[in-house]
Amino acid sequence: SALGDNGSKSLADALKVNSTLTELSLRNNSIQHDGAHSLAEALRHNSTLTELDLGGNLIRDAGVAFFSEPLKENNTLRILSLRSNQISNIGAEPIARALEHNLGLECLDLRSNNICNFGALRLFEALKLNICLGELQLDNNPIDDIGTSRFPETMLANKTLAK
Repeated sequence: SALGDNGSKSLADALKVNSTLTELSLRNNSIQHDGAHSLAEALRHNSTLTELDLGGNLIRDAGVAFFSEPLKENNTLRILSLRSNQISNIGAEPIARALEHNLGLECLDLRSNNICNFGALRLFEALKLNICLGELQLDNNPIDDIGTSRFPETMLANKTLAK
């Protein structure tokens, strides 16, 4: 049975006081808006979690927006997967704002969402200010040559982005 939003809330409460867990996979657990909110708030307090996999849930744009502020503050999380969460350009914006300030995230997986050219361009602009992200995964999003047009410029400005 899937964890869902209620289970995510309980887990998030535990994560706030956790001092040992470093990796957590919540892939395909029917987590939506409320569960995303609880987990995002837990990231404000947690200083041990280095990897969080939220792939294959139903977080969508409204849910991913909750992660913007906590990701600006949390410098422990290194890997975040938001793969296959129905995130569009609207959700790419708060992620981009977080990337402009985040000092810890090394890998961000946004594969198989609905991010189009505008969202990709906004993410690339944010990465010009980011000094730690080494990998941004955008495969299987509806991004064409227009969306990738600023990637070379981003690579010149960002010395850590490798792929």
